Amino acid sequence: MLDRLFQVALNAGRRAHGWFAGSPRSLGDVALDEIERLSGSLVDQPILIVGAGSMSRLTAQAAARRGARVTITNRTAARALFLARNIGAGAVEGASDGTLGPFVGAVVAVSGTWAAHPQDAARLVDCGATVVDLSSPPAVSGTLQAQLGGRFVSIDDLAWGPQVELAGGLRDRLQKLVAESGREYCRWLRARDFLPAIQAMTEAAETRRLDELAWLARRLPSLSEQDRAVIDQMTHRLVGGILHAPKLALRLDESGELGRAAWELFGL
Repeated sequence: MLDRLFQVALNAGRRAHGWFAGSPRSLGDVALDEIERLSGSLVDQPILIVGAGSMSRLTAQAAARRGARVTITNRTAARALFLARNIGAGAVEGASDGTLGPFVGAVVAVSGTWAAHPQDAARLVDCGATVVDLSSPPAVSGTLQAQLGGRFVSIDDLAWGPQVELAGGLRDRLQKLVAESGREYCRWLRARDFLPAIQAMTEAAETRRLDELAWLARRLPSLSEQDRAVIDQMTHRLVGGILHAPKLALRLDESGELGRAAWELFGL
């Protein structure tokens, strides 16, 4: 059920993404917007990127476009160095010795916990850095979050932050998409409830159809193969036609009452 929910959500996200004009933006851009809001322009300012995955890469590229001086740290030093070379940034090992310089902001995008050296963590607090954690669950320790106070921003904070002004009725369009996606998921949930009744009804009808064909074969053993095939096709169509209306009613039933009735009426 959760897998289906995520699929519906991702599909809605992809559709909505195509409605936005301008250059593509990632969560990294949103994180940098938040740092700029709290700390000012990032031009020639030091920014720390923790991680070397796809989100870290997008964030580092966005920071470089804004003119920031980017430093990348990662548990695997080789990955940090590779990413840093691609964008002209600096790189340090994830297990640093507490010598990371001061930063106006840091963006964390890793799986697991960010094991920041105590001196590096203290320096982030002392220099007034804004730390945006794009990891879920958070990678920044609860202790460091408390020390940063209002300068710690989680991915949930970004999602529930101030609403962005959307032009051209886009907000209404997005809200309609969310509602439609929710209804799609609910229809799928209801389908999980009525499918057993439909399947049992179909199997019972097919069993009865085959029994009747066997009875006919015993009564009319001289039927040719061609005649048998025509009769078989006719009975398929007959059973399908009879069950069409009940199946449709079950699919449209939101209360579940018809499903319960089907089990009794058809002796399933």
